[in-house]
Amino acid sequence: MFPKSFMPDTGLTWPRWAPNSHRLNSHADWDPEAEVWVATSDDVPGLATEAETIESLTAKLRIMVPELLEANYGLRLLSS
Repeated sequence: MFPKSFMPDTGLTWPRWAPNSHRLNSHADWDPEAEVWVATSDDVPGLATEAETIESLTAKLRIMVPELLEANYGLRLLSS
């Protein structure tokens, strides 16, 4: 069982040419009332999603994060 707070590893990084290149972080918290994991990120504006398992949440993040960064900044990410 995962702790009530978790940082899923999406395996995504900023492009190497991007300023302040670093791994993108997201943060997931368990919502006991809704019985879902809720993910947000200071690195990805507009990111807010939920899923019943960490595995399905991570899969959603791997799709959503690149889409949001491309929409917000025109950036394409590298997979590690």
